Amino acid sequence: MRAPRCSGTPSVTASLISPFSEQERCREQCSSLRRTQAGFHRGVAGQGRWRPREVGLTDGQPAVEHLGPVRRVRSSASSRHVPVRALCSTTNTALLVESGLEYELLTWLDHRRDITWVAAQPVELSWSDKVRHTPDLLSVDVRGAVTLWDARSKERQDDDFWLKARRTAKECERVGWGHEVFEGLSEIAGLNLRWLAGARRAPQWLDAVRPQLLEQLADGPRTLGELMALDDGRGFQTSCLWHLIWTQELVVDLDHLWDQDTVCRRGQAVGA
Repeated sequence: MRAPRCSGTPSVTASLISPFSEQERCREQCSSLRRTQAGFHRGVAGQGRWRPREVGLTDGQPAVEHLGPVRRVRSSASSRHVPVRALCSTTNTALLVESGLEYELLTWLDHRRDITWVAAQPVELSWSDKVRHTPDLLSVDVRGAVTLWDARSKERQDDDFWLKARRTAKECERVGWGHEVFEGLSEIAGLNLRWLAGARRAPQWLDAVRPQLLEQLADGPRTLGELMALDDGRGFQTSCLWHLIWTQELVVDLDHLWDQDTVCRRGQAVGA
């Protein structure tokens, strides 16, 4: 099928938020969504009101680390999805996502060692023929590459979706960004990732145990069974093992069922 043609020059709406602590940022984010229209940002000092801001889709303007959600994330009795505030260890904040597939994408990006920033509903693109589109997530990697993500299962990728996706990809290409469609992980990978997400918080004893675990893999891969056998029964080594797999300092295959014989190896250096 031929890619749909874009009509006119797109405009982009972005919501800017100042860098706060985790609790302050979540409070400001949710409060602003309750009392304002999506895509608005605080006016200049002294005006005391909220005003819309139109910005061009340009690399680094505004700083992607300051992008907040441009629209409300809400549900109703007829909604197919339930919005949630999902913890993101990469940003140390809670991000607003509106579907299970978006949550899976967020968790997968959060798990990746090369991702340094994630934002939800970061920009809204609109074209002169009144077509509008808000990508689900934005990510930044260690090389500074920015990617806009659309989470959409294959069975829901209709012509309307591809119209918006291709236009978005074209605008991203124009400014040196990337655009990707996330169709979901395999069932096994999704379940494994949920398990790992429970170990995202670093144990207090991680600095003491990490060298012992990494030393075990200095000469090559080991099995999960061998590494878990190092635990003296108090759980210190085991909890650190799963956290290091979450951060990808240690790596196992997400797409296979794990057991005692599953191979674990050292992860590659970031950016390698």
